[in-house]
Amino acid sequence: MFGIFKKSSPNTPELLASQLQPRIKHHAFVHALQEAGVTEDQAPLMQSFCGELLVTYAFDQPDQFVMATPDLLEQVGVTQDDLPDVAMSNLVKAMRWPPRFTAKAGVHQLDLGGNHEAVLLIVSSAFDQIESHLKGPAIATAPHRDCLLICDGSDSDAVAELRRQTGEEFDRRQDNHRLSKQLMIRRDGFWRLFEEG
Repeated sequence: MFGIFKKSSPNTPELLASQLQPRIKHHAFVHALQEAGVTEDQAPLMQSFCGELLVTYAFDQPDQFVMATPDLLEQVGVTQDDLPDVAMSNLVKAMRWPPRFTAKAGVHQLDLGGNHEAVLLIVSSAFDQIESHLKGPAIATAPHRDCLLICDGSDSDAVAELRRQTGEEFDRRQDNHRLSKQLMIRRDGFWRLFEEG
């Protein structure tokens, strides 16, 4: 389920600071860790993001993600204070940019060619570029780790369609990588829960 629980083998690649990347998870991830008996010192580093979502960090290995724990960070020489910047820098280098967009009824789905499109939510420079093409603020959802949907907040029909597509995508995916149906609005460079009205 999580690379953190895998035992080391002679074939396990070495962990490197250059492999650290952020990941978006649902708060249920914390419960899953507790249920699995993960102790506090084994728990990956994480921080709240918006609503039901949080940011975690992992070493992006060829065949698995190894969650970044305090001990593993110490092994690669990265402090907890430096982790967000190191991981963000690695993510931006690894991203295929610009993303491909597919549009349907005013809702745009981003495709970065991977399986972690939701993490784009934390890349401010990317959303600064995206918002420069919108009339209003960006409204986004991340129903799954590989699905990021966006619309122009000034278009009420697109917002309604975003809500519909989000529910459809969320309900279609019945795996551990589902995230949330929540809608988020970006204001002054920060995501907040979107409430109509």
